[in-house]
Amino acid sequence: MGFLNGICLLKCLCSLLLTSLVFILRIHAAPENTYIVHMDKTFMPKVFSSHHSWYSSVVDSLKSTNIASSSHPPSSPSLVYFYDSGAHGFSALLSAEELETLKMSPGFLSAYPDRTVTVDTTHTPEFLSLNTYSGLWPASNYANAIVQDLALIYNKTLSSCNSSVLLSNATGGIIICDNTGSLYTQISEITVSRVPAAIFISDETEPSIIMPCPGVVISTEDAPALIKCHK
Repeated sequence: MGFLNGICLLKCLCSLLLTSLVFILRIHAAPENTYIVHMDKTFMPKVFSSHHSWYSSVVDSLKSTNIASSSHPPSSPSLVYFYDSGAHGFSALLSAEELETLKMSPGFLSAYPDRTVTVDTTHTPEFLSLNTYSGLWPASNYANAIVQDLALIYNKTLSSCNSSVLLSNATGGIIICDNTGSLYTQISEITVSRVPAAIFISDETEPSIIMPCPGVVISTEDAPALIKCHK
């Protein structure tokens, strides 16, 4: 009887020891955060059948890469979500060390920590100062239009946006108009060409500007990020 009691006591002590060890490892493990990761889908190797499988492989590779180099107990990076429409990439739970390794992966563009945001408004048109009579708001049938996959078009020939004849041949995308010449002239040429939409790069701040075509104006300061996105 005493022997059996001793076996039970030994099992209890082992179980308690394992529980304590797991708890200690969790405390000292490298801290993890959820990151939103943007990827260039053109870098996907042909061996993968989809972007989902590529992203999964990228994250799985982080599990083995950092084991030898890390001074912390190994973490377990995990995918949270895939992005395919408005952006290409994924969100994942990563340590800082795993994030640095990820930055060296082919196709990596950028990453930033996920964060909790608050609602700015429930009246989007007023909040964005959308014009009821002209511009993107009425052109989209007041957000009732079907969203289509339109490519960004940026090249030296078209992006001067000074020829409606040339622009009329680019009917399958959104034209990025460079900060060259008059903004008013560019808007006029875009309108005549009847391209789906345009993004105008300009620092002109004339408040009386009328946008008769689907388009928005961004500053030259924000332009590099847009052009990088196109590439």
